[in-house]
Amino acid sequence: MGKWHRVALSMRGDKIDVLINDKVVGSATDGTFTTGQIGFMVSPWQNAQFDNVAIVPTGKWPVFADKSKMTVEATSDHPGNVGGYDYDASNAIDERPETAWNSEWEPAQPLPQALTINLGDTYKVNGFVYQPRLDDKVKGMITMYTISVSMDGKSFEPVAEGTWPTGTGTKVVRWPESKNARYVRLDAYESADNATASAGEIDIIVE
Repeated sequence: MGKWHRVALSMRGDKIDVLINDKVVGSATDGTFTTGQIGFMVSPWQNAQFDNVAIVPTGKWPVFADKSKMTVEATSDHPGNVGGYDYDASNAIDERPETAWNSEWEPAQPLPQALTINLGDTYKVNGFVYQPRLDDKVKGMITMYTISVSMDGKSFEPVAEGTWPTGTGTKVVRWPESKNARYVRLDAYESADNATASAGEIDIIVE
């Protein structure tokens, strides 16, 4: 009481360490929120003051493929206007997280649904970033996926598969060996509503 202390959160992936005066006093695993603004919440009955707040990177920032060269195709999308927005496939690579791709729902097209990205050039690809939609809806948030790469857009090699929890946190998938690729495909096998697939923004990690 009455003294300043150094409080820190160290976040790497879904691992969170709590430090007080540079000593780890607790740890947790939680991947619910991995992007967005920081915030503080304290007890309304205690006087808490914060000073010299800083955000410091815990790792090297990844290199992303140039989106200005990219094009994208989907097995289906919903290009019609809904509340001022469309859900065209191109929204998945438009650098605007408030827009989104969603597979067609009028009439609904069954899963799996897929997005295929033409990178516009050949890269050594070693990772994939999936940002779910950010409009307070879980519709189409992908929960089971496969990621594949290709040089010709016809013959694809799977490089990663797995599941994601439902939520707006950014999902990052890495594989140990970089692959030469011009095309990257995301196949969605299950989603939060198990009726459609969606993506707010996609980035491709390269060497």
